[in-house]
Amino acid sequence: MDILFDLDQDNPSPSHEQDQPEIQVMLKDLAHMESTILQIQDYSFGHEKMQWTEDKFDTFSNPSQEPWNLDDPQLCLSFQIYLSLSAHSSEATYKAICSSIKECYPASTMLSFDQVRN
Repeated sequence: MDILFDLDQDNPSPSHEQDQPEIQVMLKDLAHMESTILQIQDYSFGHEKMQWTEDKFDTFSNPSQEPWNLDDPQLCLSFQIYLSLSAHSSEATYKAICSSIKECYPASTMLSFDQVRN
């Protein structure tokens, strides 16, 4: 795959490095993507509507708009861990989770990332 610009370099210029993986898009792949998009666009939730009560389906279709109360330490911990896991960095994720747990449980004696790794 040719990279036209490398924004990490000070002087962006066309790049044609040999070690770049080549990406080939096949016509069948594009047709599959289009089919998937059409299925999503045409979905009606009819199956779910038949399985749920009218109240449950209405709640699903129109979720609550009221803000969450993050004064609850357990709820706050849950959100912080969830957001931490989206970082995709093992050390950063671990440190963020430890920090979140120590906010909820100040007496926590979790090991540091280096202690666990070693």
